Amino acid sequence: MKINEGIRNLWKESFFEIHVSPQVVKKELNSKYGMNPSNVIMNLKSCKSFLRKESKGWIQKIRHSVKVHSTLVNYGVENELYAISNDKRLIKSCESNFESGNYWDAVFNALRHMEVRVRKKSGLSASDVGADLMEKAFKPNVGNLKIPCCATSGEEDGFKLITKGMMMFHRNAKGHREELIDKELAIKIIGYVDYLLQIVGTSEIRV
Repeated sequence: MKINEGIRNLWKESFFEIHVSPQVVKKELNSKYGMNPSNVIMNLKSCKSFLRKESKGWIQKIRHSVKVHSTLVNYGVENELYAISNDKRLIKSCESNFESGNYWDAVFNALRHMEVRVRKKSGLSASDVGADLMEKAFKPNVGNLKIPCCATSGEEDGFKLITKGMMMFHRNAKGHREELIDKELAIKIIGYVDYLLQIVGTSEIRV
């Protein structure tokens, strides 16, 4: 596989939905495909049909295989979830409940999956859960993980607060409320979990 093909595959997997530096791209190419490009910046420049360079790093111009939800009514559950996410592990965590119409459970399982991924990436213990886990993982300057696309400690704190809020508001909601949620809302929440997991995927252990 050529370097440009590896970059294109990362784009197809939504790796470039957030700003990433050439160093992060090089690290991901090495991790996923065993590649070690000598001039990753030149490789990125040759992919300008679907990527662009901004002050914070490289980001996609367009999403790969974008599908509008309203066109998916007759396509089945799997296609609906894959329209918002290419993350097979995330989809597997919530697909069964989503298919059964148990949308609260689908959302809960998606967020529990995010919790597991953060715990594994950060190296924190099984006793660290929910909002406390996010605090320990992403607290600016001292958390176990740092987010390369965050330019300031304020942005780091913002990401920490978002992840804590997802745990406190959406994951715990099933145990606190009686009302149901519909498919459309479940898709929106799971789609946002996918976005957060993409950022988590770029995170690095703080040294």
